[in-house]
Amino acid sequence: MNDSRRPFDATQPEPIDDNEDRMGSM
Repeated sequence: MNDSRRPFDATQPEPIDDNEDRMGSM
């Protein structure tokens, strides 16, 4: 979970990363 979030945060901001992670998990 943490690994998948790391790459996203590098390209996008934290707020968007959290939103994307939530949708992906669902």
